[in-house]
Amino acid sequence: LVYLLGRYSNLPKNWSILALIIISLDKQFWYLSTSAMLDIFLLVFLLLAFLSAYRGLKNPSWFLLSSLFLGFMASTKLYFTSLVAVAVCTLAILSTGSFKKFIQFIFSLIFYPVGFMLPYINSFLEGISLLDFLRFQRWLTHWWAGNSKVPFGGIFPMIFLNQWHTWWGKKAILPVPDWNIFWPISAGLAYLSPIFMKSNKLVLLTVFWIIGYLGFLTITSPFPRYILLLFPFWVVLALKSIHEAFTRFSHFQGRS
Repeated sequence: LVYLLGRYSNLPKNWSILALIIISLDKQFWYLSTSAMLDIFLLVFLLLAFLSAYRGLKNPSWFLLSSLFLGFMASTKLYFTSLVAVAVCTLAILSTGSFKKFIQFIFSLIFYPVGFMLPYINSFLEGISLLDFLRFQRWLTHWWAGNSKVPFGGIFPMIFLNQWHTWWGKKAILPVPDWNIFWPISAGLAYLSPIFMKSNKLVLLTVFWIIGYLGFLTITSPFPRYILLLFPFWVVLALKSIHEAFTRFSHFQGRS
């Protein structure tokens, strides 16, 4: 999926393979891939949703799959992250200037609750009502809202300075488990990608995701594993920025 993200972002094959290698070498990626944490499944559904939304710009039937995968995200962990992804997809499609595509995506969101509730099918078959389901989601929402919050923007020291500002006990500042230098480097280079985002709609969608998800993390209590939903996009955008810079420099030299 990461390879496809690179290819659909107009990265050459070798660069897309390089993105896959960098992500595969990330310690946190390996840990979450072999642990009982649900974040790796969240990443899979997110990538599938974004790739499907991008394909939907040419064939609207892919929007149905995108909405379904977004619903699976909501059922995997607390639904707030999936709502951010829905807002990002909606904004990215709207920014293409095609009102028809925007309406088609909005109608496809009927599959969002299908994906959301489908994993609960056994519970429904055992007699759990829709009202019970909604009450459970309300309890999850209250649980999340009642958590202690770190100071605004606490996610950024975690990414760039290897500092985890905890919110329990003495509120110590701890080193981030599995932090590596690729986090700040790829994040920093990814911020150059808006220069090139008009060249590809998937790049635009990815930029919106990074901005939207980072905005969400600034108002909640972020754990280091939450960065998993950013790192693959950082790497692809960072490599795209480097590749585009090399290409433009080569063209400039050729004209000289």
